[in-house]
Amino acid sequence: MKALLAALQRMAKAADGPVAASQFTAAQRKALDQFIQQTHAIACRTSGRGITYQVVQPQVIEQHLRSLSPGWLEELSDSVPNRAANIAAYRHSKGGGHRHAAYYLLMRACGGRVQWCDAENQLDLSEATARYGVAALAVEPSDAWCSAQPLWLVENQALFDRLDWLPNSDRQKIGLPHNGQASVHWYRGQINNNLLDWLGASERVPEVILFPDYDGVGLRNYARLHQRLGDRCSLWLMPDWQPKLKTFGSDTIWRDTKSDFDTAVSYLSQAIPSHTAQGAELHCLITALRTEGAALEQEAIWL
Repeated sequence: MKALLAALQRMAKAADGPVAASQFTAAQRKALDQFIQQTHAIACRTSGRGITYQVVQPQVIEQHLRSLSPGWLEELSDSVPNRAANIAAYRHSKGGGHRHAAYYLLMRACGGRVQWCDAENQLDLSEATARYGVAALAVEPSDAWCSAQPLWLVENQALFDRLDWLPNSDRQKIGLPHNGQASVHWYRGQINNNLLDWLGASERVPEVILFPDYDGVGLRNYARLHQRLGDRCSLWLMPDWQPKLKTFGSDTIWRDTKSDFDTAVSYLSQAIPSHTAQGAELHCLITALRTEGAALEQEAIWL
């Protein structure tokens, strides 16, 4: 539908004049040729070495345009959200650009005195977590929100609901940076592009630590994050992940996310050298996932 809509809109703008076939994409030409066979509202002619299209029944073109795009002649206010404008243009909220301007950074605090601030405001995340369980910031790339503590990104709600898995000097030999203080954000499946844009716009936190499922989607998310942040982000490996992968790994999840795995590895193997500490750990994980033909979900950290 989008190809035909774009082609008819171009034809409508040309009014009675001819439009060269070269001005359309292959998909638009295919849709236009099918439309011509069905309606004969557009003439297709040979012109020199090329082909041109010309409207012969403008009322038919207008009727189809109104059917495909009820709001195609309406001048919507700039205040109308993208998805509402898409409904007017395509009868579908995701028909065109449909990203929201703001992203809601839902967070919990680990430890005391975890704070976020910009030039004028301050959020005491530790206090908000103690009082309300969570807090959220509406963020966009142009803002100045930042924190002196690391930001953890976790993929599943269980890891967000309970923070007792976070490494600290009392429970594990691995010490959490910044005296055990951190913000934890839960994302769903794929890291939102708005969040990536926001993180990449400025140095929001000292470090972004990703703890995903160890599968193709998780590694793909790490690749996307690393493309924006480089060495300012890291992938965290849970303690004893190798025996847990052997015992609790899922071959089904591995197969379902294998294409994402291959895409991620093609980037990560080039971007993070294996002779670095992070690269050595990452290479070990990649090799183990391949060898076992299995993936490991985050919740295994409690097993």
